[in-house]
Amino acid sequence: NTDAWLFEQVSEVFADQVTDPESPVREAIDAALSASIGAFVGQVGPAAGGTTSDSPAIQDLLDAARTAGGGRVIGKPGESYLLGESLIISSNTTLDMTGCTLTTKDGGGSESNVRFTENYSHANPVATATGTIADNASVITNCATIATAAAVGDSVYLAGAGGDGNGPLVANVASKTSNTITLVTVDGRPATATAAVTGADLVLYHRDQDIRVIGGSWNLTHSVEPYPAHLMYHVDGLRVDLDYFTSSGTSRGIGVASVKNYWLRIKSAFAESVVMQITGPATSGHVEHVEGYSDEDDLLAVVACDYIGQGDMGGDIVGLTVGNVVGRDNAGVLMKVLAGAGRYVTGVKVLGRIGGTTANTVCVHVGDDPASASTTGGTYGDIDLGTIDVKGQGGLLYLASPAADRIAARRIHDPLAAVGGNAVGIGGTSTVTIKQLVLSGISRGAAYNCVVWSTDDTTVEQLIFDKFQIPDLDLTTYYLVSSATSVTATIGDVILNDCQFSDVKHLVNTDQGATVRSITLNGGRFKDCGRFAALYAGSCTVILNTPVFKDFAADLIYTQGCAVTVFGSGFVYQGAGGALLQRAGSEACRVNGIGLQVDISMLAGRVDGDLCYNTNGGLACGPSMVIYRVSGSGNGWKALYSGATY
Repeated sequence: NTDAWLFEQVSEVFADQVTDPESPVREAIDAALSASIGAFVGQVGPAAGGTTSDSPAIQDLLDAARTAGGGRVIGKPGESYLLGESLIISSNTTLDMTGCTLTTKDGGGSESNVRFTENYSHANPVATATGTIADNASVITNCATIATAAAVGDSVYLAGAGGDGNGPLVANVASKTSNTITLVTVDGRPATATAAVTGADLVLYHRDQDIRVIGGSWNLTHSVEPYPAHLMYHVDGLRVDLDYFTSSGTSRGIGVASVKNYWLRIKSAFAESVVMQITGPATSGHVEHVEGYSDEDDLLAVVACDYIGQGDMGGDIVGLTVGNVVGRDNAGVLMKVLAGAGRYVTGVKVLGRIGGTTANTVCVHVGDDPASASTTGGTYGDIDLGTIDVKGQGGLLYLASPAADRIAARRIHDPLAAVGGNAVGIGGTSTVTIKQLVLSGISRGAAYNCVVWSTDDTTVEQLIFDKFQIPDLDLTTYYLVSSATSVTATIGDVILNDCQFSDVKHLVNTDQGATVRSITLNGGRFKDCGRFAALYAGSCTVILNTPVFKDFAADLIYTQGCAVTVFGSGFVYQGAGGALLQRAGSEACRVNGIGLQVDISMLAGRVDGDLCYNTNGGLACGPSMVIYRVSGSGNGWKALYSGATY
């Protein structure tokens, strides 16, 4: 309503100016606006001190807010609170700990598993049932207890019915009868069990609305199970915005699942495990910023499967924008995106950058994680990784066996890497199928391949390089696009738009066993390279639309066992170097383009009307523009001006 909107807007405007909850201005604003919407406002007093837990005092205020239908509980800036029990937050409630420090208490017993916060609905399930049945459909039967207690929109958890049997089915109630419930995903699609189960455990939860945790420095002194220190499951409208998080155990900083319309940020972190994890089902989310250090794990994990640490959840992730992910000598992956068996991830877009520093062998990982069997498989829709700008010790982006529609990185920049790997690696332990991989604006600072695939049965339908620039680097033994030796891979269309490269051994190198369907150069400048393409299998169409080549060490295109056809408006060649095309043997080669220059004696598979410029002065037609003609008196090349034939 209007009053609620006004309350939030005014609070945001004055947040920086009125940091002291006890100031007259702050008290007046809180009193007037909370009265207008009937919300509770509670001020947490000074910390108890010593070893006394402050959880009861804070929880009393949170409970009062729940009784009032919502409100704000505000910590006293400068205070250090000790938590001996987890704080349970209800719908329409904000816990504002700006300027406060909160530390978990380690007193043994129940205190050894204390987390910071948990939402009320997850902490208090409505009902549980056993013996339920799901038969690969969106209807669950034999669940009278749950059906009686359920309301449309509630959440359910059905063990073993999701992830092709590798995890739970987590979904919302769409309708019910006396003994059945029908399910939808959090984004409104039919939620179908991907594994048939009989006698499974079923848990029903109400969904919380509009929960906020704001500010504070949070120090976790132990590990908790499940792992998130801030655990928020089954929430519509969530904001968690922390100033600082540190942990000495395996717990995640923020862990969310079964969420819709969520906003997350951790300004700074120093943790032993994942700093922030989004587990499906989740839709319409935004990560504003996550920055810091993880000793052994990911800075940001986006996972649809029942992954390590939040194995009690799983579901599709649809729609997530990310501001910035910044590592500080991070030992783990900066950002990891995992679908997993029977799951789906799409609409992930990094608006800013994945940057900073990392000591890990991979900066960004999309696809299977060998440490967890449940991550294998699944499908990926549109994944846009924005700018990857990392000082790292290894590869920047690793695509591990994903089946994906489109993966893009709008800029890849690694200016200072001294020890590392391929900028983009495509591999894993199973089939890789990517419909479109788009890479823009790369600048590599170390001598490694830019894109390499190392797994059999790799398929990339379209690989686009848009305005790539690799200037004056010593990559004389490495490639722009390459396959590992004897890998059976299929690359569809390789397209280079207005790119600039120098000192690269070959732009495209397939090695034995891999094939490329076509290579298109739209403009661009390339100098001091080995070859433009080295092709070893299948057949390939090359389209040259006025690129500029300068001082290549060998012929532009080399084929050994690959049938090559060259089209296009031509190219400009400057300086020293070889010809357009060289064959290892009797490979079928065809050239057709007014601006294309080639020794026509090596061409086979010619078609009536093919045009090119012959460079072999020893032929009867001489160096000239020639056309291939098929006629009753015999087939052959004919000089356009002199009429001489070959």
